[in-house]
Order: sequence, then structure tokens, then C-alpha cells
Amino acid sequence: MIVLGLAIAWVLTHDAEAPSLEWRLYCAAMRAAETSLRLHETDQVARWLAQTPVEHRGFEYRHIEHLASRSAATFALHGAAITDLAVSPDGTRLATACGDGTARIVDAQSGETLHELRGPTAALWSPEFSPDGKRLATACSDGKTRLYEVASGRELATLAGPGKGVAALAFGPSDVLAVCSWDRSAERGVWGIVELWDSARGERLLHLEHGVKPITAIDFSADGTLLAAGTWDGDVALWSVGTWGEPRRLFPPKNDDYQAVRDLAFAPTGDELAVSYADGRAQLYDARTLEFVRTLDTSTPGSVKELNDICYLPDGLRLATVGADLTLRLWERASGKMLGEYAGHTRSVASVAAHPQGTYLYSACADGSVRTWDMAALEPARSVWRGPSTSYSLALSPDGARAALTGWGGFVRIVEVESGRELARWDGHGTSGVGVDWSSDGRYLATTGNDGRIVLWDAETKAEWKVLADHEGQVLAARFSPDGQLLAGAGQVGDVCLWSVPKGDLLATLTDAPGRVGYLHFSPDGTRLAAAHPDGIVRLWDVATHKLIARLEGHPARSPALAFSPTENVLVSASGRDVRRWDAHSGKALPPLPDASSSVNYLAIAPDGRRFAAGLGNGTLELWDVQSGLVMLRQTYTAGVFFTGWTRASDAVFALPMDETVRVLRTR
Repeated sequence: MIVLGLAIAWVLTHDAEAPSLEWRLYCAAMRAAETSLRLHETDQVARWLAQTPVEHRGFEYRHIEHLASRSAATFALHGAAITDLAVSPDGTRLATACGDGTARIVDAQSGETLHELRGPTAALWSPEFSPDGKRLATACSDGKTRLYEVASGRELATLAGPGKGVAALAFGPSDVLAVCSWDRSAERGVWGIVELWDSARGERLLHLEHGVKPITAIDFSADGTLLAAGTWDGDVALWSVGTWGEPRRLFPPKNDDYQAVRDLAFAPTGDELAVSYADGRAQLYDARTLEFVRTLDTSTPGSVKELNDICYLPDGLRLATVGADLTLRLWERASGKMLGEYAGHTRSVASVAAHPQGTYLYSACADGSVRTWDMAALEPARSVWRGPSTSYSLALSPDGARAALTGWGGFVRIVEVESGRELARWDGHGTSGVGVDWSSDGRYLATTGNDGRIVLWDAETKAEWKVLADHEGQVLAARFSPDGQLLAGAGQVGDVCLWSVPKGDLLATLTDAPGRVGYLHFSPDGTRLAAAHPDGIVRLWDVATHKLIARLEGHPARSPALAFSPTENVLVSASGRDVRRWDAHSGKALPPLPDASSSVNYLAIAPDGRRFAAGLGNGTLELWDVQSGLVMLRQTYTAGVFFTGWTRASDAVFALPMDETVRVLRTR
């Protein structure tokens, strides 16, 4: 209840005019859900979201709900904690092992249990399919390894070991099965054991001993030339298969946290070994030279959560990790950069495994469930578009499927909204492009830049259709009218020009202000044009008569950001932290909104009219409730947010921080 109390206090101090207690509680619950998600407390996120009144749920609710459960499917399989899982070589089957002594062979697509494997009363570990997919081996705390026929679920053999319990196993070349265990005596203490078996004939081939702690993780390299085994004291032993002898040893960079090995995995190429540790970190090593390569760090100051499992994706370019903080993470192998962080599980995540084609990930949880993760839906490029440089403006095609962007370097590019995939790119504006808009019929793009040009482009051929203006200095924006027949843009000094589309004839010059116009916006009905000037005054023009309706004064001197409401007769403007509202038809001042937390660079109102998206100079995207101005969602980046926008269905928000990315906050 501490989180809720803090959230309520925040609402009371920031929104004294909230209309009802129910609304205040909604806001408090959303803040609590957002905080819980940031702390990876996925179970609490679901609890807070369930307490929100349906009638108040807006974009922030749908966005957090989406982030809190990114998996494509969930299979409830066991009544106790799943200890490990594996994927068959053909990707059609999953195998799970459970602390209640049962294992299951499951259809990977539907989650249907095909065979429940019973027998031992002790916990099972490390289910592994044979390379041909016909057999399944399981490790057990009773010291035995069991082999099953996958097609029938029939037990084929039991391999008895000398240790106190089998912790993990791995198939190698020629039906070799490596089994790791441990033993203890009063005289010697504890030591680790690795035994190699001919799994087809049930014959023990080799007995190895290593270290002074139990061996809990084991894996063969893809070519079968190396065998790695990890222990509870952070020690990893590497044997050369065939020659054996004394193993080479790996230890992680020392710190003050417990560094027991939780799992290890070779890269598909066999040249790298990844080891996950109880201190919340994974270390990557060169498997041949044993040189340390890099660290994948999930720990945070004051919070260390065990990193339970790690696997390489089949492409060898990425890794996945899961741990006690309920979170699945994707990493770039070459840089060690985290590509994505995904919630969904409500208890500690024990295991992660990849489909052999890399299309899905599967994760197993202490609540007895397995989740399926669609890699296409998790593709980082859906949420973070990386461009050639910083983007300054974005406009959607009429169907919302494509986005046009322009930015530093003068590029103009087209991106597929659903995937983030770049469809086209060309040079448009010398040093930098600044503004872009897309006509309502989809035929034309208009762009502006630091080169002073306003250019009309054919949206399909990408050919330059017409240069409408060629000024000295930067032109910030150009806007199509809602019917697509006019384009408004900056004149040479303080003028606003109206051109016909597509001919490009100059129809009118609106003159009232010194200093080149900054932002321009047409009202949704096309009858009004709002123009923001460097003196801080917004001019409201009648589009049909070209007459000045009103000068909207009161802002500090700088070109205000502008946004017309799509659902109300309201114009919103912001300069610095000052945010004001006006009657969109007459220009009459309406009650202002609370000051923003930082200087406002851009404003966009959702098509459903319920939320603002504000890009702030302090590197923050804020979503405000339209009625109260209360901040409903906050995302922080490393650079100022120059532009914000919405999809047509209000199901995603675009933020353009000046860090060479476009961020897409989605609800699906």
C-alpha cells in the first residue's frame, strides 16, 4: 500500500481540481502500476490495473497493460514450479521439468500436454531432447537420469549415478550424454561430478570430478569439441572432448555478490561461452582463449536478482536472459547492449529457450506456466526506430501504415509503422530537414529544412514535384490543409504563404508579424490557421477570407508549440512552460492548463481528444489529461524531445528525442 499512498499524495498535490474521488483513485492506481512495472513487479501491475474504473481508462492504461504482458500465449502446465524447459530440434515440442517430480512433453503451438512423465518423487531438472528429437532425458534429485521415447512418452532407461542428485545434463556427439552431479564425504567435503554415458546403450563412458562445489550447469559446444560445466562457487570448467585431462577454468570478475553459476550456453558457432550468475550478471567469454569478452548486467544499485538462465538465439547475434526479477531481456551479442526488456511473468522465471528457427522464445515460471514470445512482435525496431541521424518531424500517410520523417543531414525517409522497417530514403535538404507533412489524399509530401526551402514531393515516386520557397535560413514547418488543396508555409520574413496543391501557385500572403513563422496548424475543419511567431504571439487567421481573427497574447517570446483539439473547439499553445487554451474559432482565451515541468518543444492531441503528448526540453515525453492537465504517463530519454505525434487510432505515440531514434509507445 506504500506505492498507492505515495501515488495518492502525488495526485492531491498536483491536481487540486480533479473532478472526483474516483478520478483521483484512477490516477493513483495508474501511477502505482507504472512504478510497479519499472520495478519489474509484474504481479503488482496487474493488481493495480484491475482496480482502475473502466470509464477512465485511457492510452496510459492500454500502454502499461501492453508492456506488462508482451507474451503471445501462456500455457498453465504444472501445479508447482517449473525448473527448466527445452525445445525439440524441429520446434514442434516443448519439454518441461517440475519440482513436483513430473515432466511434460507439450505441443509447442497449442500448449497441449502430449505426455505426462511420472515416476520419481524428487524434483526434476534439465529436460533435454536428443539431437534427432526422438528421445528425452531428464535429470532428477534422486541421483538418476531417465530417458523417454518422445513419440509415446514411454520410459526407455534409467541411468544411475553415484552423486547426491543430478542437476543438469546435455547431449553431445554420437549419442553421448553428459550428466553433472555432486557428492560429499566427511573426509573430503563436497566435490562436483560429471559423467558421460552412451545414451543409446546405457553404458557409462567416463567419470570426471572437479571443484569443491556442486556442478549445476553443463553444455557441449556445437561441434562437440568442448564441454563446459559450472559450479556454485562461480567456477566454470572447460574440457577438450576426447583428450579430457585437467580442465581449463573460468572465473567471473570478482565482486561482493554471490556468483554461483546458474546456467551456461555456447554460441551456435561454438566460439563463445555465455555464463549466467546469481549476482544478476552474465559474462561472455571467448571459448577458445578463455578471454573475458563483456558483461550483460541486469543488476541495479541496491537490488541484485538472480539471473537464472541464458540462451543464444539461433542467429548467434542475440541472447536472451531470464531471472528472479520476472523479466525477459534480449541482448545484442556484439555490443552487449540490451535490446529489449519484456514483462509478463508474475513469479521468478527459471528458464528460457529459443525455437530452432528463431521465431519464438519460450520461458518457464515458478508458477508452473510457460509463456510463448513472438519474436516479430518483440522486434526492438517496432519500438525504437534508429535512423541515419536525429529526426525532427514525422507525418503519417492517410491510412496510417507509413510514416515520413526528416531530420539532421537533410534526409527524407519512409518507414513502415507496424515494423519500423525503412521503405525508402533520399536526400532532401542540405544540412538538415526540419518539418514534414503528408497530404490527406496521400499523393504529396511537404518538407522544410535549414536550407530555407519548402519542397513538395511526389509521395510514391519520391521525385521533387515543386520547390515552393527558397529562403535564407531555417524554415520550421509547412502544413497541408485538411482537404489537401492548400499548403501553408513561411514567407521570406514574417509572412505566412498559402500555395495551391498540386500546382504550387501562391494564393495569398498573410502579413502581421516580424520574424519568420515557426509552427503552423490548420483547424480540423480547415476554416482556421494558427501561426506561431518568435514574439510569442499566435496569430489566428480565417483561411477563406485571409483575414486576421485574433492575436493570442501572453506567452513569453519564442515560437509557441500549437495543437488543435480534434474533438473540441479548442486551440492549445505552449511557450516555455506556459500552456494556454483558446477558443479555436474566435481566439478567446480559455482557462489555462498548469505549467509544464519543463520547456515545451511540441504538442500533439490524440485523435480521440483525451490526451496531449508533450515533448519537453528536459528529455521527457509527457502525456497529459486534456481536461485537468495532469501528467498521466512520463517517459524520459537522454536528449530533448523535439516532436510528438499519434497514430490515427490513438493506439501509439511517437516521440522524437534528439538522440538519433524515434520512440514508439504502443498499446499492442
